[in-house]
Amino acid sequence: MNLATLEKAMKTSIFEVLETMFYLAPEFAEFTDHSADAMDRSNALLGCEIGFSNSFSGRFVALSPASFIREMTENFMALPPDEIQQTHMEGIIKEFLNMVAGSTFRVYNDAHVFNLGTPAILDSEKAAVVIQNAVNNPLSLAKTDNGIMWVTIDL
Repeated sequence: MNLATLEKAMKTSIFEVLETMFYLAPEFAEFTDHSADAMDRSNALLGCEIGFSNSFSGRFVALSPASFIREMTENFMALPPDEIQQTHMEGIIKEFLNMVAGSTFRVYNDAHVFNLGTPAILDSEKAAVVIQNAVNNPLSLAKTDNGIMWVTIDL
């Protein structure tokens, strides 16, 4: 397993999914202690995870402010903001992470099959700990004009 190649595949996938499915143009930034400050606990955060297995196993973890997931939901479902419910937003972050995980492995090695689990909502505090401790794992910090999304592969 080549971590640099895996991280590059993950960034490519995040960019494609955010741009194609949610009409958002992300840029990637380095994760620093300052980046962790954006995980302001006064703002609601949504976390999600999806496990995978094959020649190596682990899970993808995503974390984002609920306001950014709300915007993704508006863009994807074409619903007015007042009609968006928590269940819609949870479905969107799960679908986002499912698409990123599948695409990452396609870009990483399209000849190798990885078994993906079912995406699940992860307690935001637990997700924040995974993201902040992802020093040795592939980690992406995707930023748009309106929000931020952390994604890591917890190996």
